[in-house]
Amino acid sequence: MASEPRHPDPNRVLDILGTPLLLRILYGLGQGLTPLEAVPDGSDPQQVETAVQRLVDIGAARYSTDDSSTSHPEHVTLTAKGRRVVEALQIPPGEPAHLRATDDQ
Repeated sequence: MASEPRHPDPNRVLDILGTPLLLRILYGLGQGLTPLEAVPDGSDPQQVETAVQRLVDIGAARYSTDDSSTSHPEHVTLTAKGRRVVEALQIPPGEPAHLRATDDQ
């Protein structure tokens, strides 16, 4: 008997997507930017690291260095899964208005 396909927990998905700066970083990685280039100047470095780690944890990004002790946000790239996530979110070319840096962030 075939098992039913597993569907993600919507609350977990919303929790992940609600991680501060995660969508900006995801989009930026898809555009060839580093995480720090993708976020507004003055962003909290801890929030950047947390968002990058969440992307790595879900398999959407990976650290791009051979040194496993280096987990700096600048050394991260999208995986094939991450590219599929960007496509699934239908993030169009050119920075969407809701991802633009504003002074009130």
